[in-house]
Amino acid sequence: MESNLYRSKIHDFILRHKEISDLSNRQEDIVSQVSRSLSHYDSSEPVTLADIAETLHISERAIQKKLKEQNTSFHELYLEIRMEQAKNYLQNNRLNISQVAQKMGYSDISAFSRAFKKSTGISPNNYKKRQKND
Repeated sequence: MESNLYRSKIHDFILRHKEISDLSNRQEDIVSQVSRSLSHYDSSEPVTLADIAETLHISERAIQKKLKEQNTSFHELYLEIRMEQAKNYLQNNRLNISQVAQKMGYSDISAFSRAFKKSTGISPNNYKKRQKND
């Protein structure tokens, strides 16, 4: 029984390292792969690392390791993509900030405004005004 457990652990170890090696050899880097995958999801849908791992056919652990090597994380990429989506919505003059917040999955406009400002350094209202002036 112990030898089967030992073999299983070795097998898992080899697969994990092969997966990481395969990932290293791909033309598109992991940041681009994860970002591209995230951008395909509707902005109001919560997306998890498990969702992206399944989409890319890569383990969560391999993704985390490769992102860490690139000095980023899934959470950082997730927020970056979501704020880019928010900017696109804000540039659409037919949508007000409340509608953008709702499209982004926020039930509270103030929570959206705080997250947007923290990410971009500017409030959604000021961003929208700047876009009108450009």
